[in-house]
Amino acid sequence: MKKITIGIAGLALVSATIFLGCKKKRSTVEYDLNYSTNFVFSAGTVTTGVNYIWTPVTTNIQSSLDANKLNGNIVGEITCTAFNMNIKGPTGANVSVLKDYEFYMAAGTQKEVRVAYCQPWASGVVTTQTAISSTASTGTATPITMQIEGTNLKNYFLESAVKVKMKTYPTATVSASTYTVNATYTVHVKGIQ
Repeated sequence: MKKITIGIAGLALVSATIFLGCKKKRSTVEYDLNYSTNFVFSAGTVTTGVNYIWTPVTTNIQSSLDANKLNGNIVGEITCTAFNMNIKGPTGANVSVLKDYEFYMAAGTQKEVRVAYCQPWASGVVTTQTAISSTASTGTATPITMQIEGTNLKNYFLESAVKVKMKTYPTATVSASTYTVNATYTVHVKGIQ
């Protein structure tokens, strides 16, 4: 009886060692994805009051997950960590009428959510943005840094495309030819490998 008990105990010990030795150790994976989105509007299309401009963005999430050996089920969060905006337009044009901005995202069946914004809105302070040539790649001399909401955007960026909406509150009709608002933003992906 003693031999059988020692044999069963030994077998259990060997099995546990094999199981624990084969168990893959999990590690946390974090990385950033950078995106750039253009919102184009022309004279007469943006008027006093609230205006919305939508732009679709391809997320390329699957290739990113594959490269980092992740799948959507083990991604814990995707959050926006930086959001900046530049304005491009006719040389020397003043676009201070577009001083207030909000950016939203929507994807699939997910509800629309605000991601970034800048203020003041109706404070009476006019922020002057002097646009430079529309052929220049840098836009305004100093990008406008937006405030981040910090929402978990996992379910949005696991879709193949996200719709980004710019909401602006101009104080007058935009009268100069064409402007481009270029939004650059970074999303941080965190998951378990």
